[in-house]
Amino acid sequence: LKINSDDITRSNEYLFTVKWQPWNRFNLSSATAYNIETDNNQYVGNKLVNNKIEYTVGKVNRETISFTFRAELFVTPELSFQYYGNPYASVGKFGDFRKVADSVSKDYERRFSTLETVSINGEEFLRDENQNYLLNLTDNNPDFNFQEFRSNFVARWEYKTGSVIYFVWTNTRSHYENVYNPSVFNSFSGISKVAANNALMLKASYWFSL
Repeated sequence: LKINSDDITRSNEYLFTVKWQPWNRFNLSSATAYNIETDNNQYVGNKLVNNKIEYTVGKVNRETISFTFRAELFVTPELSFQYYGNPYASVGKFGDFRKVADSVSKDYERRFSTLETVSINGEEFLRDENQNYLLNLTDNNPDFNFQEFRSNFVARWEYKTGSVIYFVWTNTRSHYENVYNPSVFNSFSGISKVAANNALMLKASYWFSL
């Protein structure tokens, strides 16, 4: 547990790791991480008002989960297979929006000024104490749902001393939307529905002895 001086920004992280080596030529490992974080000073946006850039920050409640899996198999000293996979999901909900009034002030209350949320023609805006509209929350919603998966498979064959052939397959998935998902676990399980990008690569090297 990490807590900042404002008594609001804090972070909890839980990590679970497993390593298994059933025999010398084969090993498996995994690491699961779950993070719950409240960031009271997360940057949201900025706007030029009366020749001055006004910065908006907010409090974001963020949840993140990731799983890393590795597997290695050495069939012979010359032939091996390796796999790496990492699905990742993070969701965040914003609130308590404020304007940066005096960024260098040691007094937390003077550092920021509060913003109010007003509705105009069905849209929500953030307005400061001078009646300036700083952000359209309807068009620029900072809430987010992010999903990503990265993996690669590598086959290595040293067919001759110093000469190697590599076969590599990578599979990646990434999706970002400005919509809050109340369950990071549902977001994590939905990674399989994200469109995948696949890439194949073949590399060969030959050792010349002079």
